[in-house]
Amino acid sequence: GPTLVKNGGTLGGMGSIGNSPTTVESGGRLSPGASIGTLSIGTLTLNAGSTSYFEVTHTPFANDKLIANTLTLGGTLIVTNTGAAPLAAGDSSVRIRYFASPAFK
Repeated sequence: GPTLVKNGGTLGGMGSIGNSPTTVESGGRLSPGASIGTLSIGTLTLNAGSTSYFEVTHTPFANDKLIANTLTLGGTLIVTNTGAAPLAAGDSSVRIRYFASPAFK
């Protein structure tokens, strides 16, 4: 069934939620990965007031990934460099993959 992340709650980790609708409400948090990792969600809505946390490292370059079939963006994005080396010009920091097709990939 549907997943609802309420004020003060966090949805995080690696793996797949499936195609059920997932909504992160105001005050809720989305944090893909377990440190660095990938979270797949079929239908994701990030409401205004929600916060999404992504981690990146420069050496070796790695970042959290979010994969979604249907995506509605809202709220605040916070990106944190968890590596010892600073990020450099040209580094891409957040990877969000959105598929418009109905098939979950």
